Amino acid sequence: RQRQMCIRDRSSALGYRHIILDRDAEVDRVLSLELAQITGAWGSKDAKRIYREIEEGVRECDPINIPRALHQLHICQNRRLELAALLTAQEHAPFVVYFEEMYSDPDAGRKRIGQLLDFLEISPDDPVEYNKLLTNALLHQGQNSARIMAAVPNIKDAHAQLEKKAEEMTFRFLTTEIA
Repeated sequence: RQRQMCIRDRSSALGYRHIILDRDAEVDRVLSLELAQITGAWGSKDAKRIYREIEEGVRECDPINIPRALHQLHICQNRRLELAALLTAQEHAPFVVYFEEMYSDPDAGRKRIGQLLDFLEISPDDPVEYNKLLTNALLHQGQNSARIMAAVPNIKDAHAQLEKKAEEMTFRFLTTEIA
């Protein structure tokens, strides 16, 4: 903990800004992680190939490891609480953005990323290239793991158990608002 405080204090003294990217849909995040672990699809390239094999019936999904998923949910909540405690004493508040703010609605996501860049005091050198990269990231880079969740044998049970546990976890970072 002392090392963490030293890193936080030193990074703030050097002018670094802190960003927290989190998920509102924590259960979806954990299920997506579990899906990657049971399928081996760790990126959009792998997902395209592996998900197609699952959809075509060439490959079957193993069940979700529910105890591991519940543990992951618990560990991540504790890490959020630890991070919040560390940042409470910091002079410079972090920029908090939720995954869903960027990827649920491309127009809102574009605005939110613009706010993040303003927070970081970054101005893209080439607006045309920036727009092209941003559009690609917002519209085409996701794995869309939800499309094959039904192929996981125990998905309903895993989802129900994770949702029940998630209801007990009420901590949420406050979103950073910038005009």
